[in-house]
Amino acid sequence: MCYLVAGCYEISLEGSANMETINVKDLPAAVAHAIEAMVATIRNQIPAPQQKPKEPVRLPIWPGTVRGSLSRKEIYEDVA
Repeated sequence: MCYLVAGCYEISLEGSANMETINVKDLPAAVAHAIEAMVATIRNQIPAPQQKPKEPVRLPIWPGTVRGSLSRKEIYEDVA
C-alpha cells in the first residue's frame, strides 16, 4: 500500500524488498498523486500470493468419566 506524505511528497511502499520510498520531492503535487494512484492500480492488478490453508488445531482428547452433575446456575452462582 502506498502513502503520500503531505508536505514533502514522499511515497512510501510497504513490504518492498528493494525499494521503500519513491522521492517525488521536486514534482508537482498532482504528479505525486498520479504516481501514488498508478502504483495502487498496479498493486490491485497483481494477484495476491496464495496462502497455505491452515490446518485445524487438534486438541488433546483423553478418556474420562462424568462424576455428578453441575448446572450452569451452580457454576456461576458466585458471580451474580
